[in-house]
Amino acid sequence: MTRKPRGARPRRRRPQAEQRENVASRAEPALEELGEAELRSLVRELARENEALRQTREALGAAYDRYGDLYRRAPVAYLTVDADGAIREANRAACHLIGVERSALIGEHLAAFVASEDREKLDLHRQQLFADGNRSICELRLASGGAGPRDVRLESVAYPTADAGGRVCRTVLSDLGDREPAARPLDSARAESGLNDMPRKRKLRGEIEDRKRVEDVLAETASRAATVLNAIVEGVLMIDANGIVLTVNPAVEEMFGYSRDELVGKNVNILMPAAHREKHDDHLAHYGASGERTTLAACRDVVGQRKDGSTFPLELAIGAICDDSEAQYVGILRDRSERRQMEEALRQQRDFAESLIDTAHAIVLVLDTDGRIVRFNSYLEQLSGWTQREVEGKDWFSTFIPGHEAERIRALFGSALTGSRVSGNVNAIKTRDGSERIVEWYDSPLCDGSGQMTGLLCIGHDITERVEAEAALRRMSHRIQEAERLASISTLVAGIAHEVGTPMNVILGYAQMMRASLPDEKNRERADLIVEQVTRLIDLIQTLLNIARPSKPVRAPVELEVVVEHALMFFSDKLRQRGVKAKCEAKPVPRILGDADRLQQVFLNLFSNAIDAMPDGGRLEIGICPAGDGELEICVEDSGAGIAPAALPHIFEPFYSTKPRSHGSGLGLMVSKSIIVDHGGSIEVESECGSGTRFRILLPADAGPR
Repeated sequence: MTRKPRGARPRRRRPQAEQRENVASRAEPALEELGEAELRSLVRELARENEALRQTREALGAAYDRYGDLYRRAPVAYLTVDADGAIREANRAACHLIGVERSALIGEHLAAFVASEDREKLDLHRQQLFADGNRSICELRLASGGAGPRDVRLESVAYPTADAGGRVCRTVLSDLGDREPAARPLDSARAESGLNDMPRKRKLRGEIEDRKRVEDVLAETASRAATVLNAIVEGVLMIDANGIVLTVNPAVEEMFGYSRDELVGKNVNILMPAAHREKHDDHLAHYGASGERTTLAACRDVVGQRKDGSTFPLELAIGAICDDSEAQYVGILRDRSERRQMEEALRQQRDFAESLIDTAHAIVLVLDTDGRIVRFNSYLEQLSGWTQREVEGKDWFSTFIPGHEAERIRALFGSALTGSRVSGNVNAIKTRDGSERIVEWYDSPLCDGSGQMTGLLCIGHDITERVEAEAALRRMSHRIQEAERLASISTLVAGIAHEVGTPMNVILGYAQMMRASLPDEKNRERADLIVEQVTRLIDLIQTLLNIARPSKPVRAPVELEVVVEHALMFFSDKLRQRGVKAKCEAKPVPRILGDADRLQQVFLNLFSNAIDAMPDGGRLEIGICPAGDGELEICVEDSGAGIAPAALPHIFEPFYSTKPRSHGSGLGLMVSKSIIVDHGGSIEVESECGSGTRFRILLPADAGPR
């Protein structure tokens, strides 16, 4: 087999061509003077030259057929572009990739088929290529043609040309295609020239010139085919039906470490690991017998073996050349070692990122632009009780956000999609068991390669414990402030009670004596008013003294039902006068350890407030029942006017009252709460204007029997 040139070299004139040229140069000036004998001699010489030319043409034709078929049928797209950017050659794969016919490509500038935004990149690629002569690579997008817009990778090498005296670049785009032959048979050329109608002498001269021209065309075609083969950046090899290597390009030599002479004539399986050789031979034989392209697919991943025995990954594309002669195959090889290394590096980075996401003590959540769940990490699975598989693709807001916050959070999500920065937002999320967790969020948009937003990355920190601790701290601070305030009030009250108490007792005593000695009824009524008001002041002073110097409770087993009934009996007349119906429902409950007198004071305060809230009558309901966890629950509920929402946070504060000044001191509920807390319990209030008020008291139960 004729060895192909490895690059574009100056074409050397062969001895036979020089001899024909000499014969023609000698024959032309003397053709007119030759006789019949000389002409016969010249015809015999031309016949010998014609036979030599025929043999040369057959050899060149075989070389052209081999290289031409290799170029045309290659599964990778090839272009030849001159220094001005005009396309001079294109194979069938290139035409298919660009989406136009070959006739529409040849002569056109390559930039006409490139997207407008990438034409400057193409110009820089071409300028750099012809400036330094090194291989140049770039990536750009083809304009929308018959095949539609697509991204391609250009790998180009510059080569000198024999005909133009300039340079062209051989460019690899993708697949292989076809190329039409460039030569015409000698007989066709002669028939078109009309030589049969010329005089005999001029006919001989034309045959000589025609043979020279055809030989040059065939030689140039073979040279171009060899140049294209050597310029291809991928490895290209051709084998026969038995797997014997017919030719390889320099890229194969560089890829495998073999020289061309070491490969040509050998079975191609020397380029494969031993475990793959028998399988390849079987596939080749099967295809030769059946024509089924099972393993001879367009592109597949294989393993190659270098001369030194090392292996490396390859991408292999195979094309079959089937004509009247023996079948031949063309293989295009791409070394994927660097790509495999990049893929492995990317895999390691991805695994590392996944590990960080799954081990992070924070929520990592990805939502699409519609608010559907794309993925989240294991931390949210543990926090919420839901697995990603269970809720993937569901709406985040309806699945995880409580109803009262869903509208606000969805509005924030919409703002984030428009580019607004949403950070530090705090909201609750629902867990699988119905409980809620408080989360602080920081969002960041996710975009694709074109800058189009594809979703939202949300990082959340569970701050439930922090919020609860802050609330507890606020409650403790409030209690401290209340205690300090009460301490100040107690000191003041103790002094006032001491200074005022004695004179009030004296006034009360004299008022009572005056009442007994007054003869007329009107003056006795006035004395009764003095006694009533002084008694009220003395009671207030005593209450203040109890606050200032609370006595230590006397703990004993107490039955709450008895304490409540005694307190109701105290208000029996007032209940009847106001038209208030009182009802006490007590379930069997254990006793408590407490001070019965002080607990009765609590219920007296609550019943008094309830009766005052129902001047036109109503209902007063008391319920006693177990509350679980070793506690008892006492509920006092009325149907009165209720308490305004703004007043509810303050009703247990000292001297705060919703009644007129003449009807209360504002100390009853504060004292009641203090007594309940001293017994280890708690008191809460619920109220709605116009619907009444409900107090709920929890007290620890006595462990002994009732």
